[in-house]
Amino acid sequence: MDKDKTSEKHIETIKLTLGGELVEGGSIHYKTLVDVLEGTVGALEGMTLVVKHKGLIDFNVRPPKEKCFEISLDVVEWLGATVPFIGQSGSIQDIIKIFLDYIKIKKGLKGEKIKPANFQKNERGDTVIKDNSGKIIIQDNSINVNLMLNVQNDSRVNKKIDRVAKAIEDNKRVDSLSYSKDLDKPVNIPRAEAEYLRYQEVIEQKPDTVVGFIRKIDNKVFKGVLVVDDDGRNKNVDFELDIKDLKLLDKIVSNLAYAEADKVRVIMAGEKIYGSGNKLKKVIVNDVDIPDSRFDI
Repeated sequence: MDKDKTSEKHIETIKLTLGGELVEGGSIHYKTLVDVLEGTVGALEGMTLVVKHKGLIDFNVRPPKEKCFEISLDVVEWLGATVPFIGQSGSIQDIIKIFLDYIKIKKGLKGEKIKPANFQKNERGDTVIKDNSGKIIIQDNSINVNLMLNVQNDSRVNKKIDRVAKAIEDNKRVDSLSYSKDLDKPVNIPRAEAEYLRYQEVIEQKPDTVVGFIRKIDNKVFKGVLVVDDDGRNKNVDFELDIKDLKLLDKIVSNLAYAEADKVRVIMAGEKIYGSGNKLKKVIVNDVDIPDSRFDI
């Protein structure tokens, strides 16, 4: 355990190791590193809220070792910054364990939702976690089922973990990502299993909205093509931005370009125009939301 025992702060370190066919010189594409780090930090920050941890948390990154893309992420809690909170769940050490346990459970369940029925007691009274076929995937008395369900229901945490998983999937030179803490067995995420950590927030589609992915956008004429689901098949739908506020229009066009590049969903609100067979043909858009964006837009 890596701790600073001064009166000012407490530090716990988690190691992130990206394995695979790195490019010459042991480097890696910056976007993969940014997404993995930001997703990990964001998930840990989100978990401090889930468990009602009131300490002031910060994060520092140590340089990677030569010829190995291993990064040490120091989770720093500044002591004395806040008054202790009754009901607060543990320390930053506990929060890191919750993070790693959640990753292990999601991997073991192969992306299936965590249910109370997955948590059972064996004949010795130990807590075991079983998958839907009844196979034991984890045995750990310290895992709290209600806490794991709360983490699963927190979109902030899961969006950040999704960003990590997507970064692993997108970079074909990375075979895996592993998290390790002290001498504990590393939690390894091979690229083939990253899909189990993917997350897509359920969106309640209103009558005047359309949900889809940007296929293309022309920022000169403010028109483009949206890919929507049509009974399980992809369908191209034209859209046209009709927004009078020029500053807002410029911001939305830029955001849609990011959405096209990152392949994330957009929600377009406005007038729907239907063609033959009552099929959606075009949307005259007056507002846009991008719920899965990695930018705060």
